[in-house]
Amino acid sequence: MSNIVPEPDTNAPGLKTNVPAGVPRPGRGRILAIVAGVVAAIVSWGACEATSGRFQPKRSADAMNSMAVQFENEELNRTEVKNAALAYGLQGAILGLLLGLAGAAARGSAGAGAGFTAGAVGLLLGGTIGSGAAIGAFMALFRFVGANHEDLLPVLLAHEAAWAPIGAVGGLAFGLGLGGRGRVARALAGGVLGAAVAVLIYEAGGSLLFPLDRTGDPVAATSMARLFAHGAVGLLTALGAVLFSETARPAPARV
Repeated sequence: MSNIVPEPDTNAPGLKTNVPAGVPRPGRGRILAIVAGVVAAIVSWGACEATSGRFQPKRSADAMNSMAVQFENEELNRTEVKNAALAYGLQGAILGLLLGLAGAAARGSAGAGAGFTAGAVGLLLGGTIGSGAAIGAFMALFRFVGANHEDLLPVLLAHEAAWAPIGAVGGLAFGLGLGGRGRVARALAGGVLGAAVAVLIYEAGGSLLFPLDRTGDPVAATSMARLFAHGAVGLLTALGAVLFSETARPAPARV
């Protein structure tokens, strides 16, 4: 008769696994990140809808003449950039805040202290960088391409330049919530990649689903097209951040 005792199955229900405190479980992190991405998309879309058209163009000096152009092209472009800066700033702030809180929540009680810091960093950086990136990207678009842009590549590059920094901040905030330099760097890279993929989906899908809604503009013309943009960026940024962060090697246990 053999005296070898089989090792217990750590995956069996009712048995506790030897997971160090403060190390996020992959399943928990994924769920929280996805929920945060979806909620951020809905909340930021609602905030942007509430402030849509906040800035209006000033009429040209000859507007009293019914035959004259009512608005100068440069004034229309400036107004579009201002509205885009407001929309992207709100989107970046809300996404950064919620992903920071989600990363901290994935650590359980160990992340309680980090939640405030990660959320605050995401909120402040997301708002600042989101607005600044939108201003730079769309001012360059109007300057070098013009208002009547029809080529996909310049529009794609402008949206990448505006949304990728938002993805970077969202990933950074999620990584700060999780803790560990390896996770922060990987989550940031994942957030950038997720946002970059979201732009590709938005440009390709938007032209098919919303062909008349000017998805090539800094901010799309209709509410549903704008919801599509917020949903793609929020969800894919969250997915990229959490999936990349899980590739970080855990620190070796001390003996």
